[in-house]
Amino acid sequence: MHGNRNIAFRPGRAYGDYLTDISPWIAGYIIGREVSPQEIESTNSINSHITGYEGQRFSLSGAPASEVFFTRMLDETVSYEQQQYSTSRPVSISSWPTLDPLSHPTEPSYTDEDIVSMDITLISEQGDEKLLFASYHAYPYYPDFISMDPGYRDYSDDIGPNSYYAYLINLRDYYGSIPLIIAEFGVPSSWGNAHNSFSGMDHGGHNEIEQGEMNIRMMRNILNAGCGGGFMFSWMDEWFKRTWIVEYLEAAGYSEGDAYIPTRQLWHNIVSPEQNFGLISFEQDDDFPEHDYISGNSTGADISVSAGSNNRFLEISIDTGEPVAEGDTVIIAIDTYRPDLGESVLPGGFVTDNRAEFMLRSIRGRDSSTLFVTEAYDMKGVTPRFNLSNPDVQKYRSVVSNGAAWKRVEWINNGFTEETAIPGIIATGYGPYPEQSYAEGVSWHGSSITIRLPWTLLHFYDPTRMAVINGATSYDGGYSMVIEETESDGIALSIIMGGEMIITQSRYTWPQWSVVPPTTEREKASLEIVREGLSAIPGYSY
Repeated sequence: MHGNRNIAFRPGRAYGDYLTDISPWIAGYIIGREVSPQEIESTNSINSHITGYEGQRFSLSGAPASEVFFTRMLDETVSYEQQQYSTSRPVSISSWPTLDPLSHPTEPSYTDEDIVSMDITLISEQGDEKLLFASYHAYPYYPDFISMDPGYRDYSDDIGPNSYYAYLINLRDYYGSIPLIIAEFGVPSSWGNAHNSFSGMDHGGHNEIEQGEMNIRMMRNILNAGCGGGFMFSWMDEWFKRTWIVEYLEAAGYSEGDAYIPTRQLWHNIVSPEQNFGLISFEQDDDFPEHDYISGNSTGADISVSAGSNNRFLEISIDTGEPVAEGDTVIIAIDTYRPDLGESVLPGGFVTDNRAEFMLRSIRGRDSSTLFVTEAYDMKGVTPRFNLSNPDVQKYRSVVSNGAAWKRVEWINNGFTEETAIPGIIATGYGPYPEQSYAEGVSWHGSSITIRLPWTLLHFYDPTRMAVINGATSYDGGYSMVIEETESDGIALSIIMGGEMIITQSRYTWPQWSVVPPTTEREKASLEIVREGLSAIPGYSY
């Protein structure tokens, strides 16, 4: 921080020559990271003989070992900077609601989210200048007690019922004279939702407009609750991040001999909540080459079909010649691998030679379309830590079927309460192309239909290698799964419209990639909403 350190190479950790003094711009230090309850319990148990610490600035006695450890770390941080640079700054430890010192009787007993706490009010501070503050990463959707506490549900803000606001007030009241900072808050603009909340500010499932509005709502909640401020998470999207809900739907990488090649960071999974908290997106400059399908069109209709893609979407373009009438339906069956596998029977009794794994149904004039998956290829309920799938029909791979049920693409995003998210409801618009700000995946415009579907919703496990999910095996009774994959031979389509079916005779493939394609920065619609929302806060300046 003071530009006075040389750190040798350390695999996977920061290193290098730190030559620039940035200390004039540092307001304080938040040390550590979110700690799991199991770590706290183990630390306290193994070190039960350690109950106190006497430092230069911070001390405590009669406390669990975890509080002793963090007190020592805080003391060493402040003491070192004071001794070396004759200055001191506010300090805190990184914590989260899981470890808060409040009582949460409504947290389900089968979780581990309220079994232990970390309490910095036990720390004594020497000196006239008070440096200690409380720091929490607090989101409205996690843990469950934020949504389930009936007392919290009684609270509202200017938008409506808001248990998150109530939790902030409760936490703020507990700390009394110790300042409270919400060091992370926000919602992602991801198509997928990993956890529901009482306030509607869920862990995803929001478009960019909603993301901006909800982030500013939380900022106002933080300030109105009497907190010292908050850090909105995050400035830009982070492609490398994992999210539990898509753990079995995307690959982190692949093995090649003795080497492991990471690939998650090479493409942007816009379905994954943790990758989409940013107010800025980075998007591929040039899409991969477009493919004009050869179609078995014996209807005489003037219809053309093409496909393209980038590191976020498969894009399908259909020119119908004449505009489809309001209220009419178009169905696109999508064969993602092997024409001899998949479902052959489509709505209306049509039978396709391109056996399909997915089917999109769109009605002109509706504000949403629906994505379906074959019964055997349905991954609903298959997540880390729990498996609520039906092994009698869900095979996690494409199989031959003729007349089996089509299932709407859904997730179970809370294994304890079996709550459902529905990423298969695809926002639909009427501009030249699907509007990103509204997370549109389908757009009707004149005689054209443009469809953009994220790779994960089509079970492309790793689009950089054209790899699709082709099975899942469990060695512990379903608690955890090992995903099997295979390389796709390309995408074929069957399109039903006007009482006729068009079947493509060719397959779309794209070039595999091992480095990030050139990208351009784009400000999401949420960024301008945040700008305007912050400027309305009294005393705000930038």
